[in-house]
Amino acid sequence: MVDRKYTSEELATDAVGKKDIVNELHAHGAEKFLFDMKVLGSVKNVAKKPKEDLIKAYEKMYEDGAFKGSEVDVELVKKVAEVKVTKVEKDEGGPPKFKKKIIKKSPNPDSRRPNKGEKIGCYYIGRARRPGRKDFRSASAAEKRIADA
Repeated sequence: MVDRKYTSEELATDAVGKKDIVNELHAHGAEKFLFDMKVLGSVKNVAKKPKEDLIKAYEKMYEDGAFKGSEVDVELVKKVAEVKVTKVEKDEGGPPKFKKKIIKKSPNPDSRRPNKGEKIGCYYIGRARRPGRKDFRSASAAEKRIADA
């Protein structure tokens, strides 16, 4: 039998925190008991429960004698779903997701592709989806006036 670390009066006050109660439950409580009381899990997740529930579990552990090594301590059978691993091949066919348009070709046919580490330029024109709507990528009229001044 394990001696009680905290009395009922100490548990009711703020002198004992929720994490202290959870640590005590995990240190001495049987795994089946902790599972039934829903306090089995990591300390940070169990400490999110209300303090009243943790106090009830702590009191019940001593009432029932549900300690590690007692007859209540039965190893839980953990259910693990059987997972099938299948390899999915990507479909590389189909239309491209963008359009490429060459504005001007290089005069030298050998220098059509940039070498590794070279900087290249990309020209992009943004189009509004609805005609007559302002393109928000351009500078506003006020910003243009400031830039001209």
